[in-house]
Amino acid sequence: MDYFNKLKDISKIKDIRTSQLEKQKNNDIELEKLNKTCPKIVSEYLLFQRYLSRIQQNEMINSSIFDMISIIHTHFDENEKIYKNFNDIFKCENRCECLEKINFSNKYLLSL
Repeated sequence: MDYFNKLKDISKIKDIRTSQLEKQKNNDIELEKLNKTCPKIVSEYLLFQRYLSRIQQNEMINSSIFDMISIIHTHFDENEKIYKNFNDIFKCENRCECLEKINFSNKYLLSL
């Protein structure tokens, strides 16, 4: 394995994470709007996202330093799926209902 190339990947990692943080910020704005009409579903969604975040953090903590770069990229891929799912609610007429479906499907997939 070429660890020097993995170290060079750090700047790419920063760019990817910066982009993801911007997506999170935009999602938060939309969640604030939805919170007025369906606060229980928004709360469940956010709690589930925190749960997923803890899983990712535990994977990082329990990994070796040599595996961290690949784990980070795996997490980035997982996060991108979450952002894509969240963006699907904008196509829905009833966004609360769609958020509930996304939340349910995420939980279901995790249980497999």
